Amino acid sequence: MKCVLLFICLSVGIAGFAQDPHFSQYFASPVTLNPANVGTFNGNLRVAANYRTQWWNVGSPFTTATVSIEGLLLRNKIREENKLAFSIMALNDASSAGALKSTYLSGGIAYHLALDEYAENSIGLGFNAVYAQKRLDYGKLTFASQFMSGGFNTSVASGEAFAGANSYTNFNIGAMFQRNTETEKAYVGVAAFNFLDEKLSFTKSGFVENVAMRYALNGGYNKLLDNNNSISISTNFMYQAGAYDAIAGAAYSWLIPTGNTYQTNYFTAGAWYRFEDAVIPYVGLTWGDLQLGLSYDIVTNGVKLNTPKNGSFELSLIFTGQKSEKGVKCPTF
Repeated sequence: MKCVLLFICLSVGIAGFAQDPHFSQYFASPVTLNPANVGTFNGNLRVAANYRTQWWNVGSPFTTATVSIEGLLLRNKIREENKLAFSIMALNDASSAGALKSTYLSGGIAYHLALDEYAENSIGLGFNAVYAQKRLDYGKLTFASQFMSGGFNTSVASGEAFAGANSYTNFNIGAMFQRNTETEKAYVGVAAFNFLDEKLSFTKSGFVENVAMRYALNGGYNKLLDNNNSISISTNFMYQAGAYDAIAGAAYSWLIPTGNTYQTNYFTAGAWYRFEDAVIPYVGLTWGDLQLGLSYDIVTNGVKLNTPKNGSFELSLIFTGQKSEKGVKCPTF
C-alpha cells in the first residue's frame, strides 16, 4: 500500500490529482480561464482548441487537451448592446504514463450587460456546471511485490485493493468588467471554481483527497497603434490547495498587408513568465477568422537540473465566426 500512496501523492503534487489542469496560453482557453469569458468575442461563434504536452523528455509526457464552443443566444430578444452566451467544453488530461486519466465535460452560460449607449463598458457574470471523471489504470503501475530478479513482473498480483474510477459534479462562477473601443480593449475578471466539497479516493483503504476550491484573478490590455500594429499585456493569478500559479507577459502584433480589405492578418511574438517556474516564449498567427498560437515553457526552477528538455509545448487554435465591425480588430490576450 505504501507504493499506492506514494503514487497518489506524486499525482497530487505533480500531475494535479486534486488540482485543476491549466494552460500557459490561458488567454487562448477562455472557458477554463473564467466562466464570465463566455461570449467575450467579436462575432457570433467561437471555437477554441488547446493541446499541452508537459515534461516531454521524462518518459511518457503529461498531456492536456481541450475543445470548447461558444455561441450567442436570443439575439432578437435582448438589446443589441447586451450579450447572452452559452458554452460547451470537453477536456482530457493524462499523466503518469497514462495511468491517471481525467475527463471533464462542462456547460455554461454568461450574460454581459452594457453600461453605456455604445457598449464600450460592460460587466459580465458567468456560470458553468462540470461533470468530471478520474480513472486510475493500475495495470500501468508496478509495485514492490512484483519486483523479481529479472525486473518487474506485472503478471504477479500486486496485492493492492483499488476503488476504480471516481466521478463527481461541480460548478464554477465568474465575473468581469471590460472596456472595448475601436482602438483598445481592457478587462479584469475574478472566478471561483469547485464550489462543492467533493472527495476522491482510488484505494479501498480510506485514503481520501478533497477537490479543493480554486480562485482566479486575471486581466489584460490590448492597444491598436497608429500603424495598425498592436501591443498586448495580460496576467493571470490562481490559488488552489495552498499552491499558487502567477503568470504575466506581453506580446506585439505586426499587421500583415494583403489585398483583402475585409480581412486583417497579424503575426505575433511575445513572452510570458510564470513566477518561480518558467519563461514562456510565444508566437502566433492571426489569419482572418483563425488565430494560431505556439508556446514553449522553459523551466527555470530546480527541476531542470535533473531532467534536461523537460519543458512543455503548447498549441492553441481559435476560430471566430461572423465577426462584426465593432471593437478591436487586432489579436487580444
